[in-house]
Amino acid sequence: MTLLYKIKSIFINIHNYFILHVLKGGVGIFTTVLLFIINSRLVNYYNKLCSIFMKIGFISPNDKLIKTNNLFDDFIIHTNNIGFYNEVNIVIRGKSFQCSDLDMSIPTFFHQIDNICNIDTPLYTAGDVGTFNKMKKDGKEPIIFFGAKGTVSTDDDSYKEVNVYSKLNKNKIISKQKLLSAQSALPTIIGLCSVSKKINIYGWDMALDDNLKNMSYLQVLKYLTMRVETRVAGVKYRRSIGFLFSKFINLYYAYRLMKLPNVFIYSRLSGVYKHKRLISKIESMIYHR
Repeated sequence: MTLLYKIKSIFINIHNYFILHVLKGGVGIFTTVLLFIINSRLVNYYNKLCSIFMKIGFISPNDKLIKTNNLFDDFIIHTNNIGFYNEVNIVIRGKSFQCSDLDMSIPTFFHQIDNICNIDTPLYTAGDVGTFNKMKKDGKEPIIFFGAKGTVSTDDDSYKEVNVYSKLNKNKIISKQKLLSAQSALPTIIGLCSVSKKINIYGWDMALDDNLKNMSYLQVLKYLTMRVETRVAGVKYRRSIGFLFSKFINLYYAYRLMKLPNVFIYSRLSGVYKHKRLISKIESMIYHR
């Protein structure tokens, strides 16, 4: 092994450690939250600076949107032969959900989970390819896949697609960017809003241990810095800075969704209305002002 090769290996290891444990790990999370506290717009510039080394998955200053009164203007939604519903339930894996909360006479979608309430005619949703394929293999149907067009095979009538694209990345339209999180139900919720007059959302907890209405501003900031373990298509991994950005986005759109007369959230996110200061700071990271 030559000296040059050894030096190159050392630099590669240092670079990888810096990416994994600094930008994407605890240091990156702490830095982002600190900047958020000082002036949330600094997070956008931090993202731009980090993009020199790698894309950490948030919004750079030039990628911000122009805010409109219609939150759905922030998304591009394509539906393909999907029926329209008067009312639907969507059940997410959050710990706040109890089957007894559910009106089982309403069409009910289980988002990336089993039919835990033993409903006679369950519906299913998937937001990533691995989970979709696993659900399909397990015989769960009908499934609506909320993802990029052509990502999965939906030729069978039991499998449909709704394509939900965020406009936050103007240069690369992809389904559910990292800031929305591969396991986030937000794109699915946005998509279901386009095919139903009314939507009831259960278990949308985003790893919260308590309802936001019971939490102080400082407690929410602590929640933002927490890292949690989860599973994607059966594979365990630890969410890092990407999950922090997903928290920002989900908190913000949960707040705006709750203002709609046809969207009802029964989860730990439902208390987000209490945190207008937090929402205002997140909004300044998403939109030009």
